Amino acid sequence: FHTQRARAFKEVYFRTVTRRSLGGVGAVVCVSQHDREMFSRIMPPERIRVIENGANIDGLWSLKKRLQPGLVVGVARLAENKRVHKVLEALAPLKDRYPQLRLEWVGVDFSGLRASLERRVIELGLRGRVRFHGAISREELYRLLERAHLFVSASAYEGFGLSTIEAMSAA
Repeated sequence: FHTQRARAFKEVYFRTVTRRSLGGVGAVVCVSQHDREMFSRIMPPERIRVIENGANIDGLWSLKKRLQPGLVVGVARLAENKRVHKVLEALAPLKDRYPQLRLEWVGVDFSGLRASLERRVIELGLRGRVRFHGAISREELYRLLERAHLFVSASAYEGFGLSTIEAMSAA
């Protein structure tokens, strides 16, 4: 429901298949009030619970920042809605003005976009300034966030925005 694509189909599916599949459950747990309101359309509100997402920031707020000027970090899977191509396009006009500018992107290639994004890096003249890490350990992420000058997210939508909260916690 985050996008308008196939909206009518999603609505029919939700009101039929989803409603029927939830008929025998004791409760539905939603992560937001918005979701609670949506599910209230197809099941009794007394069977709906809201447990909001949380973030474990204990290891982040105490990181020792060792800023690397110009280091921009993005953390999100490679998927269309994360709009990594928009980040690349935003960085391209800045490359001459900020010679230290670099992008380090952390996230699994969820949709097979890495090859096309790497081609786009070359087209935009960003070769040597962009690195796609894929999945990394929590410790590696912490080391990257310690050096990050900026954090970037260009998502078209987020259910919760965990990586942004974590980046904010890491200053």
